Amino acid sequence: MIVGNGFFKPNISSFVGTLYEKGDVRRDSGFTIFYMGINVGAAVAPILCGWLGATYGWHYGFGAAGIGMLTGLIVFWKGSKNGVFGDHGLPPSEEALNENVFGLKKKHWVPVAAVLLVPIIAYLIQFGDFVLEAFGSVMFEGTIVSFIFNILVLCVLVYLIWTFTKVSGKERGQLFMVLYMTLLMTVFWAFYELTGSLLTLFADRNVALVGFTAAGTNGITAIFVVLLAIPFSAMWIALKKKNLNPRTPYKFAIGLLLIGVGFYVLALSGGFANAEGKVPMMFLVVAYFLLVVGELNMSPVGLSKITELTPKKLVGFMMGIWFMAVAYAFNIGGWIGRSMAINTDDIESASGLDSLAVYVEGFEKIGTFGLGLGLVALVLAPFLKKLMHEVH
Repeated sequence: MIVGNGFFKPNISSFVGTLYEKGDVRRDSGFTIFYMGINVGAAVAPILCGWLGATYGWHYGFGAAGIGMLTGLIVFWKGSKNGVFGDHGLPPSEEALNENVFGLKKKHWVPVAAVLLVPIIAYLIQFGDFVLEAFGSVMFEGTIVSFIFNILVLCVLVYLIWTFTKVSGKERGQLFMVLYMTLLMTVFWAFYELTGSLLTLFADRNVALVGFTAAGTNGITAIFVVLLAIPFSAMWIALKKKNLNPRTPYKFAIGLLLIGVGFYVLALSGGFANAEGKVPMMFLVVAYFLLVVGELNMSPVGLSKITELTPKKLVGFMMGIWFMAVAYAFNIGGWIGRSMAINTDDIESASGLDSLAVYVEGFEKIGTFGLGLGLVALVLAPFLKKLMHEVH
């Protein structure tokens, strides 16, 4: 799944970017609709697969996910065969792909390398704790995957510095904006992706759920994306026609402010808890709504701007950095989750009010950080928009 997703996520987003010329006012809206399509699956999957897993066993849940992936592949293949995409998404140079490297064509090395990577990655995931000592002190302590990931980040930074020396001044400013957006998106995802871990546990322990299992609440954000994507898409076009569409740096600031407000809503829920420490589900729904509105201001817009701001030959690489930032965000989210873990050997014996107190304190801290960073981004927006030049 890791290797397959590596082929899918950066490529499909870059591919959508090729459907629009630079400056096309429909670009942000197109990415928003594309984002809605992704979230149709994200809405159905937690509810359906979670129900199958809880009712019949988790093999059925994973099996249903596999059927969904295969169905998507068939639909895409059929569209390609029918010429729906025209010449979009084709390799930039067939000759380069057919070059021989160590007796094998370049285009054949890609699937071969992917297959060979699967057992290597599987082994690395199973690898235990890793400690690197040098000069009598511990330089790194964690898993081997985390260590390799950190080395990869360092290599990417070196390559980016080198790239900055090879592009024009205008391109340098636009690449800086891509990195700036990626940094803000990393923080946003670190908080947002707590929905699949910390907030699921919060829902299980401290939310009076109505019509959803705790696992099923993971579909709420995706449902909101599906409902709001078309209105947002239409809104960007309408605002553009009236010359009122906010520049991208402002949209990112708004997104961070909204995620801060969303976690403050969760923090406020503690004041409405019953004797068992259960809060009304409405607080969770409202918070998720605010997170999704923030997401629609940032994620599809960010995907759109990467394909527009980045020099053509670097789009795939910068899209890879964007998704690598998502991986880094999961690391941050894991640290946040551990810091808010309920300290008990027996969850069933823990007081609901005790766990609620831990969650509320953590939500307040996250909300404060999100609002603070959002305000900083808002102050910087007028200066940073100039680096984008003609790109809106």
